[in-house]
Formats: sequence, structure tokens, C-alpha cells
Amino acid sequence: MKKKLLIAAVAVILIILISYIGFWKYYRIENPETTNGNISSKTTMYVNPNLNTVDIGETFSVSVEISNVINLCGYDFKLSYDSTSLNITSLEITTIFGDATQIVKEDVNATLQRVWIAVISMPLTPLNGSYVLVKITFKAISEGDSSLVLYDTKLGDNEAQPISHKTTNGQVTVTSQSTETTLGYVNPPLTDITQTGTTIYVSPAVVNSSVGEYFLIYINVSDVVDLYGWEFKLGWNSSLLEVVSVEEGDFLRSGGDTFFTEKINNTAGYVYLACTLLGNVPGVSGNGGLAIIKFYVKAPGECLLDLYDTKLGDSLAQPILHTANDGYGYFAEASTGGRDQPPMPL
Repeated sequence: MKKKLLIAAVAVILIILISYIGFWKYYRIENPETTNGNISSKTTMYVNPNLNTVDIGETFSVSVEISNVINLCGYDFKLSYDSTSLNITSLEITTIFGDATQIVKEDVNATLQRVWIAVISMPLTPLNGSYVLVKITFKAISEGDSSLVLYDTKLGDNEAQPISHKTTNGQVTVTSQSTETTLGYVNPPLTDITQTGTTIYVSPAVVNSSVGEYFLIYINVSDVVDLYGWEFKLGWNSSLLEVVSVEEGDFLRSGGDTFFTEKINNTAGYVYLACTLLGNVPGVSGNGGLAIIKFYVKAPGECLLDLYDTKLGDSLAQPILHTANDGYGYFAEASTGGRDQPPMPL
């Protein structure tokens, strides 16, 4: 029995220390999973809070957290940040496995602009539920925007198997002074999150709209090489928003004929989109738009525009490693007009 546990523990360490990514063929079109409201019920690693606005000289803290995990025995992630705007003053790893917590990696590198954390349970002490993994305290040192991007994220279970999960990134705006809107929240930046490597992301990163209005969200990709196919889901709070229409972007079809499919579920609050090139042609490289999604605002509030289950594949049917950046929306009460407004043309 002890020998089996030792073998399983070693395998967990290998999972945590060696990168992995699931095989995905560009021509596979899957049915989207059922979601509960606007957030998928599966395991998520995320930055909390995901939006921060601070003044120069101010200190603030964020946590990297995990939710809805089953049989967790180890984790490994990197978090990028802009060291020209932010300076890390302290980092605290939570001992979620108790006395079995073993820190494999704890590295803050301002030159590479990233934090690298890896932790395992030794002996194996599998956990279920939601946990705070790490608390990081920053000091704002200069004005600007900084994304907090989780990447190279890995989770391992008690059977030495990877745990499927999604990630949600964060964003920080450093200002010379705070400004507030009539809704009472601090204004987030109206610019896209800075990308790190190949990235699929929501643009604009932050939306401000009012009840009765329509707005467009663009799902874009940056710094990609040989993209032959893609798929993703986008979730939202269905009590606030509904999707009116979706349209394929022009990036992939610049490389040839494409097949595009869609499924909109306004009740559950998600859309599933997928697209692939057709025939023996090379993939497309560079930056561009994958899809355009048109929303209607039904009620005031705020919610995540949750980009998840993202997959990119190349012309050899191999997965393309990437990060995914969510968006966020703030929706005010309507001043005039309403549902009878004519649709905004795409």
C-alpha cells in the first residue's frame, strides 16, 4: 500500500512539473456543456479580485484561488504582471494541505515579470472544494495598466491525472488619482488587457452600457502561428444580458474557405462557437478577429464575460498553447429609450 502511494505521489509531482496540454483536432465540433447561470460549474483557477484600480504609491492585495476542485493533490502556475507599474512587496502561500504542504517552486522574477508557484501534497492529501492558494501584495509604482495573467496552469489529482480546469485573469489600473462614476464603482480601464504569448481575449476588456442598449464584443486572437481551427464558450449573467446575433470574424477566413458553427443558449447564459479552415491549406498567423457577438442589455448590474473552454489548433491537428482573457461589463439603468430601439447594425 505504501509503495502504491509513493508511486502515485511521484506521478503527481511529474504532472505538476511537466507541461501538458490535451490533444485537440481542428475539425472536432463538440456540444457545449450545460452551465448553471453565467458561470460554468467546473474547476476554475482565478485572480480575486479580477479588477483593481489604485493610486500611485498605494498597496493592494490579490489572491489566486481555486473553486470546485475534486481530489486536488498539487498545483503549478505562473502569473504575469507589469513590473513597470507594479512591485511585489510580499507573497504568502496558503498551506491548504496542512502539514503535507510541500512548496516545490516559489519564485518572483521582476525581470521576467512573473510569479511562479508550485505546491504538492506529500504524503497525498486530496482536497475537494474551493481554496485560496496564494496571496500577493503589490505596490503601485507608476501610472498605467497591468494584466494579471494566469498561464502554464496545472492541477494534479490523487491518481496522478491532470485536472481539467479553466482560468480567469485579472487587471490593474494605476492612476494618479481615483475617479468614480455615478454608479459608485471605480472606473476600470477601457483598454484591452496586455497580451502575453498567444492569447484569445475579449475586446473591449471592459464594457459600459445601459439597459435597452446593444453592444458588440469581439473575440480576438494575438501572436498566433499556423491557426487552422478554434472553438470557445462565452458565458454571462443571463438575467442581465442576452445575445442577439453572432458572426464569424475575418481572421481565419483570410486563409481560405471555413466552416463556422454556433449555439446560443440565452437561458443558461452562454454561447458556443467553433470554426475551422477547409482543405489542405496552411493555417493563419498573426493577430485578428475570430468572432463578433452582439448583446442586448436587459437589466442593470455587472457581470463577467467569461471566456472558457478555449481551444486553438494548427494545420497538423496539434493544440496551440495559449492564454484566455475574460471581459467584464457594467450596466446602468436606462435614461431614455428601451427595447423598442432599432437594432444596432453589425
